Amino acid sequence: LKFLAGQFAFFTFPSLSKKEQHPFTISSHPYENHLRLTVKGLGDYTNNLSKKIAKGDSVLVEGPYGHFSSSYIKEKEQIWIAGGIGITPFLSLAKDMYFNKLTLFWCINSKEEALYKDELEEIAKEKPKFNFVVWTSNEHGHLNLEKMGIENPISKGYLICGPQALKDSVTKQLKSEGVKSSAIYDEEFTFR
Repeated sequence: LKFLAGQFAFFTFPSLSKKEQHPFTISSHPYENHLRLTVKGLGDYTNNLSKKIAKGDSVLVEGPYGHFSSSYIKEKEQIWIAGGIGITPFLSLAKDMYFNKLTLFWCINSKEEALYKDELEEIAKEKPKFNFVVWTSNEHGHLNLEKMGIENPISKGYLICGPQALKDSVTKQLKSEGVKSSAIYDEEFTFR
């Protein structure tokens, strides 16, 4: 499957249902030898998905889709903001090559939810321009620009993926600081 970091695809697991397909962001990098999905149990289909399928089961993949990419703002220092399971595209994007400084803020309720913390910290060690921050709301409250310590916010580009409330809050804060809409990219997080 040829895809770009940050894209998603539709997956059908025939052992569960031959017709039901679900969109999942691909959290592996295009140059890796495997395809990794990161799934949060949010309903009958996704709850305990890893226990419902078995090694060797076939899967149908349709895609890739989406344009959630840092390439639109590659000439700027980047701020990435992930809320909860919204970390999935960043797991892939973090392995791309970056020439400008970038900081990833991962907003979660508590440290116990930071399942990919070690992986992202390892990437940060390998890439000196990549900074990774786990933002726990039970310790720091809701994410806000003042607490994030972003200097000169209008000079940066932003990628946001997560719950709508987080996206709306951060976007409103950025615009109040003079950041143009053209510097803010967000991932559509739900399908209706």
